[in-house]
Amino acid sequence: MKNIRPHWHYALAVILLAVPLLYIHGQFHTCNPFYLNGRQFLTFFLLLMLLINTPILLMRNMMQTAGRTMAAVCLATGCCRLVQGISHHRPVGYLLLLLLLQLLLLGYAAKKVSSR
Repeated sequence: MKNIRPHWHYALAVILLAVPLLYIHGQFHTCNPFYLNGRQFLTFFLLLMLLINTPILLMRNMMQTAGRTMAAVCLATGCCRLVQGISHHRPVGYLLLLLLLQLLLLGYAAKKVSSR
């Protein structure tokens, strides 16, 4: 009989991605983060970054599995909002700093995984 390992990384990823969406649904009555204004989106994005980067930095094997997908979702969300803000001539400085921080954290996590 095959040894079937539970894919708890993916279950954790779904939970961690759902928490910020549930937060904005409870606070602002929408599940679409692109309907939020700038300050509300930054709160959502900071919560998303915190919840995604913590397990990636703490668990080495998380970066090799679901962590990549979670990080891609976070970066894609931030980049889409960055483009939306630039096209509407809105200030995007804080979001740009958060995206750079996200890239630095992911680079550090990838370097940590590859060195082991």
